[in-house]
Amino acid sequence: MREKIKEELSRKIRDAAGKYILELKLDLTVMPHINLESPKDKAHGDFASNIALQLSKQLKLAPRIIAEAIIKYFDPDCSWIKKKEIAGPGFINFYLHDSWLFEIIPEVIKQKKKYGSSDIGKNQKVMVEFVSANPTGPLHVGHGRGAVVGDVIANIMEFAGFSVTREFYINDTGNQMELLGLSAWIRYQELLGEEIKFPDNGYKGDYIKDIAKQFFAKYKDNYKRGAKEEYPGKTNIKIFSKFTGNYILKNIKEDLNIFGVKFDNWFTEKSLHESGQVKSAIEELRQKGYIYEQDGAQWFKSTVFGDDKDRVVITKENKTTYFAADIAYHRNKYERGFDKLIDIWGADHHGYIKRVKAVVEAFGHPYDSLDIIMIQLVSLMRNGVPVSMSKRDAEFVTLKEIIDEVGSDVSRFFFLMRSCDSDLEFDLELAKKESMENPVYYIQYAYARISSIFREMENQKIKLVPLSKIDFNELKEEHETELVKKLACFPGLLVQCAAAHEPHHLTKYLQELAGIFHGYYKKHKVLLPDQKGKMQARLYLVKSVKQVIENGLELMGVSLPEKM
Repeated sequence: MREKIKEELSRKIRDAAGKYILELKLDLTVMPHINLESPKDKAHGDFASNIALQLSKQLKLAPRIIAEAIIKYFDPDCSWIKKKEIAGPGFINFYLHDSWLFEIIPEVIKQKKKYGSSDIGKNQKVMVEFVSANPTGPLHVGHGRGAVVGDVIANIMEFAGFSVTREFYINDTGNQMELLGLSAWIRYQELLGEEIKFPDNGYKGDYIKDIAKQFFAKYKDNYKRGAKEEYPGKTNIKIFSKFTGNYILKNIKEDLNIFGVKFDNWFTEKSLHESGQVKSAIEELRQKGYIYEQDGAQWFKSTVFGDDKDRVVITKENKTTYFAADIAYHRNKYERGFDKLIDIWGADHHGYIKRVKAVVEAFGHPYDSLDIIMIQLVSLMRNGVPVSMSKRDAEFVTLKEIIDEVGSDVSRFFFLMRSCDSDLEFDLELAKKESMENPVYYIQYAYARISSIFREMENQKIKLVPLSKIDFNELKEEHETELVKKLACFPGLLVQCAAAHEPHHLTKYLQELAGIFHGYYKKHKVLLPDQKGKMQARLYLVKSVKQVIENGLELMGVSLPEKM
């Protein structure tokens, strides 16, 4: 309902501005987009528009003069506008009559789990590729943040009418996999009593020792090194790389499953090489004139599309680079019919953005058809003090350690609490608190409190009357108006999250909704047997709040406790 009002208000503002422009006898070919914001301070109205400031340059008039004219020409028969006023340099604030609010509760009740959904996506095919961790070690906290961000973006976009595919890209080729196999082989030899110098750049984590033990349990001493063999041959490297990579990938899948993150596709880099897609992608770019040879290597002309330098795709040793596989992979995504690609990367990949964007354009796709989201660093804290909690030698904290300590619900919520482009401080002690200080507990407790109201309603044998018989004019308290206005914002908020790929707004919204409800709960009783009309209206109000909290937490993959 709020979105419909917002849309209608935008139209009326546009009409009023158009009438003023006609009065001035000006020909304005392009009318600016009507921006409507919801002021944080309710004293500034329900909606605010900066249209007068936008038109000021084009009309060469002071914004306040334009604002006064828009108010003058605004539809006088618009019954749902209570007041219009000019603020600051020329903002127009609009105040709505409360009567429109009473249409929100029936809308929530009738739509239930669909409240907040939309069709803005129009079934557009979108791929969200996220996590995509190298199968060379366990998932760490950074992967955890990327995992939940990708998962929730996909959930919200599906809710907004997009056709979404979730994909994990497995980097299972190249030097890293050979080094992984060598590291496991050396640890295996140690179990056989052999001492071999461990390479400085080898994978030193205890998890490699665990994998070597698993290999030994299966194969015993079948792969003992020869008398003159310092390092294994290529065959043994491949065997150990495959075993170790598969073992790590299995654990990655298990950790993600515990974390509530599932993928539609697990796509391997190896398949791009084996199918010839890497070579054919480079050849296609060559035919388009974007590949040239220099110093024995072959280069992609990424500077044509705004990159700071061209990039090597085939080295002078005739080996394809990792970037060459990225080229083939993104071409493959478009060939599968996706209209929009969303890549979620770690902060250390920032330098790859321009070159991959260049690839997209080189293959003839719009620049903005690929959105790359960078996940910034996570700092672990205990009561505000930085900590390291890893029990292993691998210089990182695993996602599983975090989940084991604080649980999946809290981990998911905390990872979403800040914008992806901001560093995140994750306070482990706060995450474990079962108190109102913990934002997850705060929201879940609101849900549980409402559940308790309906349990008590059943105990008292009170029944809800049909929605059509409810008089929502009984809801006169300030908290009640605030609650309904907040419920009305939910659909628009999700549209914003879906369009901008920014799920962190949902965490803030749910905290604010829970905060208004907790304040209401403390001041006002819902079950009022001696005031049946007011009681029924309040029951439907809190039922709506419960539904919106449920819809929001389900999109975030956070559980809904009926009791706490």
